[in-house]
Amino acid sequence: MKTVSEVIKGRTLFTVQKGGTVTEVARYMAEKKIGAVCVLDGERMIGLFSERDIMNRVVAQLRDPQKTVVDDVMTREIAVVEPGDAFDAALAKMKKIGCRHLPVVFGTKLVGMLSLRDLLQSEIEVQEEEIRWLQQTVAVTSTAGIDSSKYLTWRCLGCGHITTASKPPANCPSCGRAKEEFVNVEED
Repeated sequence: MKTVSEVIKGRTLFTVQKGGTVTEVARYMAEKKIGAVCVLDGERMIGLFSERDIMNRVVAQLRDPQKTVVDDVMTREIAVVEPGDAFDAALAKMKKIGCRHLPVVFGTKLVGMLSLRDLLQSEIEVQEEEIRWLQQTVAVTSTAGIDSSKYLTWRCLGCGHITTASKPPANCPSCGRAKEEFVNVEED
């Protein structure tokens, strides 16, 4: 299972300092092609400003974006994740609180930004890897003359890892859960 740090590895962290206008910050976000940015006071994160804030707190409220300071319309209560968190836990957190961006913090230091798009792309990559593995397994069993009807597809309830075998593995190779934590996909 990928961690948050693996998902954001090599990505540039974009931030703005407090005091900028909504117009300035929106132009910066458009230039960087990002949907949200952390607002800092020096090195301390004090808020998150997103496209949703622009729509709900500026446009819908008929505020002048050239005169409105981002500090006045940013989201102040922010959920965060840590680099070692599993990406599926971050996705569950986003779903629970209804957000699309989570700052990544290590202790009190801002180290990255995680978007829903990042997490969905990671999920797609994991699924593509599992599909390739299954295709290779099918190819090997068919060319080796193995009766594939004796094999079942098993999914780990802990991490979603998929394996093909006549019985579930003793332990999940991804998360280490016991064979009792596997279900037959055909019976799901």
